[in-house]
Amino acid sequence: MMETLAHGIAGSAGGMLAMALLYPLDQIKTIMQVEAREPEEDKVEQQSDETDVTKSKAPTKRASRNFWTQVVEILKEKKWKVYQGHVSTQVALGGSNFVYFFCYNGLKTQLLKRLQQQNRQMSGNITPVQNLVLSCLAGVINVYICAPLWVANMRLKSRDAAKYSGVLDCVRKVTANEGCFSLWNGTLASLVLVSNPVIHYVSYERMKIALQKKRHATGPAGAALSAFDIFVLGALAKSFTTVVTYPLQVAQSRMRVKQKTSKSVEAEVEGLTDCLAQIYADRGLAGYFAGLQAKLLQTVLTAAISLVTYEKLLALILLMIRQPAKPALAQKAAA
Repeated sequence: MMETLAHGIAGSAGGMLAMALLYPLDQIKTIMQVEAREPEEDKVEQQSDETDVTKSKAPTKRASRNFWTQVVEILKEKKWKVYQGHVSTQVALGGSNFVYFFCYNGLKTQLLKRLQQQNRQMSGNITPVQNLVLSCLAGVINVYICAPLWVANMRLKSRDAAKYSGVLDCVRKVTANEGCFSLWNGTLASLVLVSNPVIHYVSYERMKIALQKKRHATGPAGAALSAFDIFVLGALAKSFTTVVTYPLQVAQSRMRVKQKTSKSVEAEVEGLTDCLAQIYADRGLAGYFAGLQAKLLQTVLTAAISLVTYEKLLALILLMIRQPAKPALAQKAAA
């Protein structure tokens, strides 16, 4: 139990540290994702509150420009407001990472114990298929537990941010005004996007094992991977999954800022398909990848930094947990 808790703490701390360093990129990505509007909506938007972090003065014009030009314009326009919603993002990310790593490693520990009791597997590693199933289960649990935090986070970045004093106040007001089911807006997209961290973490684990085997074959046994090794593996694993699942992330961001009108599965599916269709109608295929450059830069660096922090902090916590046990075992053996 203590080791499973250590995984949760290390995973949470790793994600929060990476987000603290790279938060402006996350904001730029969000702005690019949700700013595309119909011309009529643009006119209304230009008359609304100028403090909206996801609103551009001329969204359709900016969307047609190159990535770095958009970044410069957003930074000039928003300035310090690119840090709006930083606290809510850290709360959501920290909670989400803790739940995922805690559940994944807890399930993995229980599976290994069961396999060893049945004498089916004594290697200490699980198969890729077992890894995939455990990651999916942990991802689904994470989606349902942490969805309200992410909905609140997106609301606190939107034009309505001034209505809320924080994450808990946002959750309370959304529940009171729109019903509790609005806290799970975009859940269908999130469930599909379970494949993102699953593919990322599983591919990272497989690459790590392969590299360790290669190092063991050519060097001293038990040689640990360096921080640079972990950084590169984390970046490579994240790049591919981000590109593949990005259109759903764009749809997810837009759905989270909207009020939920129905709690049925059919309505959820229809809402997702309508959102994807609207994105295509607004901007074509390019709309599905709005902000991809910022997302790739931010998410690859975030994944790499968080995994380095996770691995190193986990090793430290496990060392602290296991060290007191050694003298106790020695005393018991002497008695």
